Amino acid sequence: MSVEDRIRRIIKKRILKRGEDVEISDTQPLDRLGIESLAFLRMLTEVEKEFSLQIADDFWDQDSWNSISSLADYLRRNGAGD
Repeated sequence: MSVEDRIRRIIKKRILKRGEDVEISDTQPLDRLGIESLAFLRMLTEVEKEFSLQIADDFWDQDSWNSISSLADYLRRNGAGD
């Protein structure tokens, strides 16, 4: 399963708490899904667990979380693989 697919699964099942009925493209802005504030923090925590790495503090100053694709790129640059 790709990094993007793993992130998508986290968002669908653990954050939005919906199943496969939600289509999320790799480039779709996550804020359009209602992922803001606490849901965003919960998503980051779940992503850290899934990939066994800690997201650096400078992540907050970047646009790395705007989409599944940009988050996956960030994770790959920091040691997560497919």
